Amino acid sequence: MYIEKYWGNYIGGTDDSLTLLDYFIHKQKAEIPLSEIFEDTGLDKLNWDFSTSPNLGYVDSEGEEHNFYYAIDLITNLAALMLECSINGSVPLGELLDDDNGDTICITFTEDEKMP
Repeated sequence: MYIEKYWGNYIGGTDDSLTLLDYFIHKQKAEIPLSEIFEDTGLDKLNWDFSTSPNLGYVDSEGEEHNFYYAIDLITNLAALMLECSINGSVPLGELLDDDNGDTICITFTEDEKMP
């Protein structure tokens, strides 16, 4: 895994990182568009101002709400996961969580979403 050297320190080492991985597991999808992640978590409402973090979170299939504390942590984690998807085609969630979970996800994104 390409991002292994980064994941688990600052990137991937926060409560928000675990909440994001939990989000992917609850989605039960092999492929998730970046725009869907932004909509589900509330990032789309921040108008690209990730220094604020109001009302970020998602509701799982059981109706339970999960919150993200810092938008910038969420964005940093997503950037690392997108890098992994760009290089290897997907992210093995089990490797990130250090368990036997066999789920993999692929975050898809458009050319416009790659540009600032």
